[in-house]
Amino acid sequence: MKFNLYNEIVLEPSDYLALLKNQIENQPHISIQPNYQTTHGVVIEQSVPKTGIYLIYKIINSKTELLYIGCTINSIHSRIGRYFAAARNTQRFDENHPAGEKHREILNEDFDDMTIKFIHFDFSSLVDVTIEDLEFLLINELQPIFNGENYKNFFFEKQLRIIKK
Repeated sequence: MKFNLYNEIVLEPSDYLALLKNQIENQPHISIQPNYQTTHGVVIEQSVPKTGIYLIYKIINSKTELLYIGCTINSIHSRIGRYFAAARNTQRFDENHPAGEKHREILNEDFDDMTIKFIHFDFSSLVDVTIEDLEFLLINELQPIFNGENYKNFFFEKQLRIIKK
């Protein structure tokens, strides 16, 4: 937290980290899977808010691994549907979802035991930060396997930890 020249509080993304992590911990895992009736659909086990930050998980070697963190101000179903479309190689020529493509490259079309957690709050009330700032902060803090340029290194390091145990 900083103060501006008028001695007003200026919130930074890091000021939200404890709040976000607490919300993630308190959210249940909600089962997801591709909707095989469509090329882009997703089946979500229960109703979820339309907008927010979402975290995609998968059980790998008996451990729940964080695969991807994303955000949307439009439609959670659309964003996760695009992830699955890329992972299933059914996306249109003008689309791409790098995390879904990484899923296909590393996990093939294995969609068993996948879940999401979702953080929803009124993002229009954010001052001094954007939803993308918060997304980036969580990605840097939690290091999901399929976010960022070094996804293979994250995956390799996590698998080494699993094998050692």
